Amino acid sequence: MVGGEVLDVHPSELRFPFEVKELSCSLQISNATENYVGFNVKATNPDNYSVQPNIGILGPQSTCDIKVRIRAQTEIPLNMKCKDQFLIQSTVATTKNITRQMFNSRTGTVDVFKLGVLYVTPTSLLYSKITDWLDENEGTFGGLFMKGITIGLLFLMFWYLMMKLLSLIWSLTFVIMMFVIKMIKSEVSDKVEGWIVKCLATVCIHFSYVVFRRVTNMSIT
Repeated sequence: MVGGEVLDVHPSELRFPFEVKELSCSLQISNATENYVGFNVKATNPDNYSVQPNIGILGPQSTCDIKVRIRAQTEIPLNMKCKDQFLIQSTVATTKNITRQMFNSRTGTVDVFKLGVLYVTPTSLLYSKITDWLDENEGTFGGLFMKGITIGLLFLMFWYLMMKLLSLIWSLTFVIMMFVIKMIKSEVSDKVEGWIVKCLATVCIHFSYVVFRRVTNMSIT
């Protein structure tokens, strides 16, 4: 978690998968102090977002989940970057009644935390959630188990792709060899043809064996 002197904020930026529909994500703020803390969430582009709740009071040692909705996007932003920001204002509350006047810096100390907005692809968002979960559970049995599964799946995917590549190389080599044999048949005698075919077969088998050994060594190391 990151944040200011009064509230902790998680995550440090809001990530929305770029899709042509209304989307939402969650934001959690925590009060680790022994005081009541008022908070106020403001967006630099309020017409584009809906925040619930956008103002409230947190009791001592408590948290609050905030849902942020973004309206459906119609244009792909350049480099998937967004200039919008959220400002999370917080201040120690002397009363349980919340008013926006509490966040006027002229009347008291107001802590401000800036939260960026980032557009991501659905795939990268899923990867980000998995890595965040692994970081949060690092050292636990669940975290180690998930890391083992992830590494195993990556290894199997790599092995599958290598086998597909080898199959493609062998098929291509076989097609080329058959084409060369047909060309040779029309140009040379039977004895020379048999000798050339044996040479080509030997070269192809040796080539396939060398490629297979290298791929196997790469996957093991």
